[in-house]
This record gives sequence, C-alpha cells and structure tokens, in this order.
Amino acid sequence: MGIPISSGTILRNQYSIIRQLGQGGFGRTYLAKDLYRFEELCVLKEFAPQLQSQSVWQKAQELFEREAKTLYQLQHPQIPQFRELFRETLNGQIHLFVVQDYIAGSTYRELLYPRQGQTNRFSEAEVIQLLKQLLPVLVYIHSRGVIHRDVAPDNIIQRQSDGLPVLIDFGGVKQLKVKVEELETASAGIPATLIGKRGYAPEEQIQLGLVYPHSDLYGLAATSLVLLTGKEPQALIDPNQSQWKWRQEVSLSPQLGAILDKMLAQRPGERYQSALEILRVLDSIPRGFAPAFSQSLAPGYPAPPGSNQPSLARPLPVAVAKAPASPSSASLLGANSGSVPDLAPGSVSGSMPGTEPVPPPTLGLVQTQVVNLPNPSPGTAHPWWFSAPKTGMLVGVSVVIMGFLGWFGAHYLMDRLSPAGENQFGGLSEAQRQEILLERSQNLGIDYPFFTRLVNEVFYLRHPEQQGRLLTQSPEDEVWRKRWDQTANELLNRLESLSPASSRLIGTYDQRDLKTWIRTANRLNLSSRALYDLADAQFYYWFPEQPRTNDLSESSLGQVWYGITRDRLNALENSQDLERIEFQPGTDRQVFQGTLEPGGSKAYVLYLRQEQDLQMALQTLPESTFVSIYPPGNAGSTEPVLEDSRRLNWSGRLQSSGYYELVIVSDRLEPLDYQLTIEVEEN
Repeated sequence: MGIPISSGTILRNQYSIIRQLGQGGFGRTYLAKDLYRFEELCVLKEFAPQLQSQSVWQKAQELFEREAKTLYQLQHPQIPQFRELFRETLNGQIHLFVVQDYIAGSTYRELLYPRQGQTNRFSEAEVIQLLKQLLPVLVYIHSRGVIHRDVAPDNIIQRQSDGLPVLIDFGGVKQLKVKVEELETASAGIPATLIGKRGYAPEEQIQLGLVYPHSDLYGLAATSLVLLTGKEPQALIDPNQSQWKWRQEVSLSPQLGAILDKMLAQRPGERYQSALEILRVLDSIPRGFAPAFSQSLAPGYPAPPGSNQPSLARPLPVAVAKAPASPSSASLLGANSGSVPDLAPGSVSGSMPGTEPVPPPTLGLVQTQVVNLPNPSPGTAHPWWFSAPKTGMLVGVSVVIMGFLGWFGAHYLMDRLSPAGENQFGGLSEAQRQEILLERSQNLGIDYPFFTRLVNEVFYLRHPEQQGRLLTQSPEDEVWRKRWDQTANELLNRLESLSPASSRLIGTYDQRDLKTWIRTANRLNLSSRALYDLADAQFYYWFPEQPRTNDLSESSLGQVWYGITRDRLNALENSQDLERIEFQPGTDRQVFQGTLEPGGSKAYVLYLRQEQDLQMALQTLPESTFVSIYPPGNAGSTEPVLEDSRRLNWSGRLQSSGYYELVIVSDRLEPLDYQLTIEVEEN
C-alpha cells in the first residue's frame, strides 16, 4: 500500500491533505481541503490495493470506477454527496481517489461511549426518532437498487448542523474488495471475505454473502438494541440457538419490541421486507412513545407520478460471495477528463442526436447537455417490492454442499427458463425464479442496480396500469410479481443475444462512445443517420411498446440502444450489414438479393456523380419495410432523398457527387426476403 500521504500534500492541484482518518485493506481515507471551494473540507478515499497480478489490478480499477458511479447516483441529503473520481500518480504508482462531502458530527458509536454504564443509554423515544429519520434513507437507496450492507453505529453520523443521522461508508467499495479478492484467489480456491459485521448482519449475509433490503433493516434493528442496552450484539444473542435475548437488558413498549423482533427474525421471510413497512407501523405507535416527528419522508425520496405513496424497486438478491467480476467501464469519467456530454437517444428512427464529425438528422432532435457523469434516471425507480427467498434454512450448510447444489440447481433452472419457454415458469417458486434471474444477470456482467431499474422501466411500459402503485406481498399481487420476473427473463434473453463485450458495458455507455462509433462509421462512408437506422431497427423490434416519439436520454433503455449500436457497428465493419456497390465501366444496372431477420437491416453505399439519374426498385412486402436514401454531405444540412419511407421505388436526378447511403429496415416479425435493383444512367 506504500507510505501514507503526508499532511500538506496537494493532489490534482486542488485537494490539500490535512490528516489521515482511517485505513483499510484497499487504501486509506484522508481529510482534505478543497482549494477550489474556499478550502471546504472533504473526504478522499484512496484505492491502492496490494495485488500481485497486473491484469487483476486493471480489473480492480475498472470495478472501482463502476462503484464510484453508483455512489454518484445516490443523491440524498442524509448521504454524503459523491463529488468526483480522479487518478493521481504517487511515487510512480497510479492511485485512484473518490472525493465525498465531509460530514461534521459524531458517529452513534461515539455518542454511546459517554452513556455506557448509565441507567439510561439511548431512550426509547430517541431510538424511535432515529428509526423514523433513517428509515426514509433506506427507502431511498433500496428504491435505487442499492443495499448498504453494513448498517452499524460506526456508519451512522449525527450531523452537527441539524442533528439528523447521516448514513456513511457504503459497502460498494467493500464489495469491490470481495470481488478483487475473488480474482486474486480464484485459482487457489480460497473463499473471499464476506461483508458485514457479525451481530449486525444476518447469518445468510455472514455465511453465504446473500444480501437483501431486509439485511439493512436487520443491521438497523441491531444498532437500535446496542444503543438501548449499551451492549454489543454478541452479548444479546444466545450462541446456542442464535436467537436474540435482549428483553432482560431493557424494557420497551410492546409496539417497539415487536418491531425490533420482526426486523431481527432469524428466517429472512419472516422479517419486514421494506423500510416503508416499518415506517407505517411506527406511525401507528401512540404519541406517548415517541417525540413529535414530521410525517413526510426525507427530501430526495423518489415518489412515482400520480401517487401519494412512494414505491420501491424490486431488486433481486445480491449474492456477494459469488458475484463475478464487473465489466470494464472504459467510458467512465477519469482523471482530468473534463465534462462529458450526456446522451439523448432519438425519438424516431434515425433521430439519435449526432456528434461530430456528423451532426444528427433534424427530426425530433434533443439538445445535449454537459454533465460530469450521466445523471440518475428520474422516474425509473417506480416498481414494486417482493418477498425475499427464505434462505435461513441454508445457514450452516457446508460450502462444498452449497457449491454443488448451487451448480446443479442453477443449470437445472436455466433449462426451465430457456428462451423457448421464457413465459413458462412452471412449478418454480418465487425464490427459485429470483435466484436464476440473478445468476443470469451476473453472468452478463451488467451492474445489478442498473439491471433492476431497466426491468422496472420495461415492466411499466408493458403494464402502465400499475404505474405509481405499490404492490404488496398479498396473494392478490402474486400475478404481478410473476409478470415482473417474466419481464426480467425476457429482457435477459434479448441482452444475451448481444455480444459479450457489448452487454457487459450496458449501464456505462455515454456520448463519448457514440462519437467514437460515428467516426468509425464515417470511415466506412456511412453517416450517423444510417448507423441510427440500423440500431433503431433492432431496438424497436425488441421494445415495440416504447413510443418512437419519446426521448430516451433519461432512461435505462437508452443504454440498451447503445449496446445494440455497438454490435451493429461491428457488423458493418465486418461487412455483414454493409455492402458497397461499384459500377464498372459499361455497367449501369445491378441486382441484389437478401433476407432480413426480424428487426434486421442492411446498408448499401455507392459513389454517384452529380447529374446522374438514379433508379431504385425494391421487391418485397411494402407494409414491412422502411427505406431511406441519404445523400453525401453534412447530414445536418442535407435533406434525405427518402427517410423511413414505405416507398419501394424511387427515381430522380442527383444533385451532388459523393457517397450515397441506402438503408433497408424490416419491421416484420418473420424473416423478410427482398430483391434490390439499382440502375444508373449518365446524362
């Protein structure tokens, strides 16, 4: 890890180190002054693991960048705001740093120290107030598909300015440590360290690495009892039965006691499944048991349109111990990279906004915006909750047996959830469905919180009548929970048809990628409009529910469009979707035949001269075909000859010389045969 950074060192010409705050397995944490913000205090988290393999170090950096992006997307007044990620070379070694707001105050561990030994540690009223102030924060992060993994007194700060609890030290970087340890020890068969403090984390998290939203609720309940009793969980748990025995230590109201017992239930399925459930029960406690508290949730909580009640995302369980390495995140913001233009996917075929060197077509344009990283997508965290699989029975089973059963079960369930039967779950339980969907998404390498938001978005496209409604665990909502799983399964079938390189990057693309792809298309004599046509053909075949007039810039589906575009460009480079037409001397007519698969497309490029007469005739089904002809020149200022037209014949005199692009797109649900005739006459 090297020597600590000394006080007074200035990093990136901006951050002046004051002192070291702490040290972990992957680096150190420093208090610093931001010289660009009037010497405002901030926290720098260094990432400098001791790794033997250069390839593992590179992967570790990629994972770290992804975790930084997750932190950036969490914007809540009771969570330290992520500022930026940057690289710095120190003593010849590259170090990564995450910059976050500094929270002035004391942790609840520090607040407890002077009270220990007293008759009154934290009172019941104080703990109820803590729950009511912190549960909305958990509602928010869980709605974003994020689980903290390490809720404990050390990771909650009572902010000095307003007395509110602030949740710090998210387990994303700790999970990163587990992933990198897996990379380092995979060949040796050494199990990675799991995340969570014993007593504050449930057994399925400690032993198996399984985490759910109710895992955070378990940690919050354990924290509450530690504050109430002044004793650590080990002193409150019967080691023989693994049961909490706290009632001889403190006397609580029946209402609060029942809430804490349910949050700490040994079997996961018997716990509260969402923080919102607990908030509602707390609100029913008579006023005599708690201080006055505002009924409104904390600012920053995403409420769905048209609803007075917040709704939650339906994240699948996150198996930390088995999580594969996350994909490369080459397009994330790095050191001194400046601002990043945000993507605004287009509203109609061929209308994705262009970037230099080829501006976009003029239909349905959306102006791009400049941001440091892609903003969180508003309106995508509107889905419903679910019942976590009952994994308590698995606790204590040996690693060998679990490994075998996991392998056998996964492969068996994969057969049951094959594309051929994507809507036939048969006798699979909800827990089985969730397990296999999780494994498939992990195998794709897609960031899990992002995948959850993506499924939510598609689910609401298909079932707009559920928009803004909070589904429950009642039998009446079972059909909707199953439909969500079906949506996730069908989406995975589609994403698995992308190339591995393209699918792994979904959730990390930005407009810099698009600029690079357009430059590549230009070298093939194709404009951005032709590239967008090819991508749109497959995208709208996959998502026919998506209105073509909608702007995708703030949607998760825009990232899928990116993955499709990357694959389409590769097909163009390999001449799979691109054919060049050259007229040899004495030749004025050529005929081409082909078959377009559902959602398929084909581009033709031919060099023509001004004043030539062009005749195009396409023999196929007119109601299943779109045809575009783009002239040479700047795509933003030159009108298309044809664009997304059902016309199968066109003739006319050409107004300029250069490369003309002819794009044929199928919107048929079956393969489409066609014959294209091109005839050119000199004048």
